[in-house]
Amino acid sequence: MKLLLEEKQKFTLPWVWLLIVAITSAALIPVTLSFFRNWPSQGDPGRSAEIVLAALLTYGSFIALYWLLLRACLETRITTAGLSFRFPPFIRNRRHIAKTDIKEYTVTARNPATTCGGRALHMYGKYVLQVVHGKKKKQCIGTRKPKALEAAMREMMQSEQPPSRGAN
Repeated sequence: MKLLLEEKQKFTLPWVWLLIVAITSAALIPVTLSFFRNWPSQGDPGRSAEIVLAALLTYGSFIALYWLLLRACLETRITTAGLSFRFPPFIRNRRHIAKTDIKEYTVTARNPATTCGGRALHMYGKYVLQVVHGKKKKQCIGTRKPKALEAAMREMMQSEQPPSRGAN
């Protein structure tokens, strides 16, 4: 099994990170100010608990969002035996599509979210590999290397079938 292409895409768009920081700041500043202005709330321990809970939930939500985006990495691998991909932390285990199961494929310069009905695995960019396999299942995977991916898919589909394990 020969490796033909391996691509890893991380979430690295600076303008998106800037937007996320701006939105986070807009949400966290009022919570933080409320926390320090009303702490401790004289005579109302329930009010103090509400403020602490709101601050913890807000900060926890944004920490979880940052963690997910920092860990997200679309990994695509094409070998002579087939195509595999994973998208941790959302898809942790590698999913395989055997060469023999692939009915057709195309690499197109379209918006991956609209090309595949919003079900494309992609980080950013406008190129998508669309694979029809099995019983008319469609898998869409985004790429930043459309020419290399097209060449690897062509080579995979033209390569000889590996011998079965039980053959003598």
